[in-house]
Amino acid sequence: MQPLLPTKPYGFVAHTGASRLASPSQPPASVIHPAQYQAKVDVFRRKHGLPGLAVAVINADTCHYLCSGRQRIDAPTLLQASDSLPLGALSKAVTATLLARWVEQGKLRWDSTLAELLPAWRTQMRTEFQTVTILQLLQHRAGLARDVCDLSYPQLLAMLGGHPSADRSTAARWILQQAPLGGMNHRAHYSNLGYLIADFIIELLGGNTYQNIMQEQLLSPLPLPSQHNNPSPVSGHYWSKTHWFSQAYWRRADDNDEAQQLAQLKPAIRLSLAEYSVFLREHLRGLRGASSLLSQRSFQQLHTPSDYYALGWACVQSTEYGSLSIHDSAEHGYRHYSLLIPASQRAVAIFCNGDQPRSGASLVQLAESLIS
Repeated sequence: MQPLLPTKPYGFVAHTGASRLASPSQPPASVIHPAQYQAKVDVFRRKHGLPGLAVAVINADTCHYLCSGRQRIDAPTLLQASDSLPLGALSKAVTATLLARWVEQGKLRWDSTLAELLPAWRTQMRTEFQTVTILQLLQHRAGLARDVCDLSYPQLLAMLGGHPSADRSTAARWILQQAPLGGMNHRAHYSNLGYLIADFIIELLGGNTYQNIMQEQLLSPLPLPSQHNNPSPVSGHYWSKTHWFSQAYWRRADDNDEAQQLAQLKPAIRLSLAEYSVFLREHLRGLRGASSLLSQRSFQQLHTPSDYYALGWACVQSTEYGSLSIHDSAEHGYRHYSLLIPASQRAVAIFCNGDQPRSGASLVQLAESLIS
């Protein structure tokens, strides 16, 4: 899912020029009482008829969790901040942070090329991709298409065997054999394929599944418990004209074996709102030099854009709030939005288990109301 771009003037994230990292030296802004936050979230969910909302408002080191609605429309259980949900495109920041850990550990460099990292594929990948770096993959400057379905992919489908890690390897090799879009290392072109390749490289260098490496390199140091394999009772929902349909019962024209095969190429990353909030809080801490996970310099690099995109974050400039790091996601009946304001040490994360037209703009408006 493409992030909210700075050219889309939703609320306070209207683009006002080239983004730069704002100084995180300003004191945290004053915040309203948690009960007022909760009232805003309840009113918003009812107004838009959403199945469930889980919202975190972070002010420096304090996290407020606000939940409204249900885990699924066909059950009475209320949505909780401890319920795990798929991160979708918000996982790009997780991938970038994990790779930053390895850069600091000397396992690779930001300018490590695909030819260096994948020497066995050197003669198989197209020449144009051999000099692409990890940094270019994460900044969407590798000349890759947005998704597999934007390429002629029936040949790839025939090669997949239903084993996620092996299929990621197969897909990554096949993608690097396709013609690039052109304009490599110039203007950013949002691509999920770059992160698919990065995820594969993580599994290759780490000698384990993405989920286990994420636990070792990110969740355990934070520290957070291992819950990514736990089943979740929460369901995504799709909107169809007048009703919500649970993902389990919703059948779309493209919800077939092909779609499932392509969806499984991406590592299944699930976190609860409470866990994801710890991740966001660590980024705020890191940007002010108070994290042991990464150096301040590495956190700053994660949030410094080339064009509009940094490493796992879209970056825009606000006249009121300074530099903002944002991302949204819409996958499998879920819609999420994440916002960091380094200058005031504040962040908002919104998890929604329902996706409908204009959900993205609505969640941005909710985030704005919670920080204004």
